[in-house]
Amino acid sequence: MPSKVARYVGDFETTTIESDCRVWSWFIVELGSHNPIWGTDIESFVDEVSRGDMCIYFHNLKFDAMF
Repeated sequence: MPSKVARYVGDFETTTIESDCRVWSWFIVELGSHNPIWGTDIESFVDEVSRGDMCIYFHNLKFDAMF
């Protein structure tokens, strides 16, 4: 039987300086939970979400997906 996919909400904080365009902070939290997971660069985000089956809803996906 397939495992249930965990659902999260997430957001990136980014710089607005074109020569230093990057994610400087990120967070995800499982829906219904009060235990956020966070980091300070895009590499740690990718490492975290690569660990399991997650469905992440982003606050501002149109912008955040560019990163």
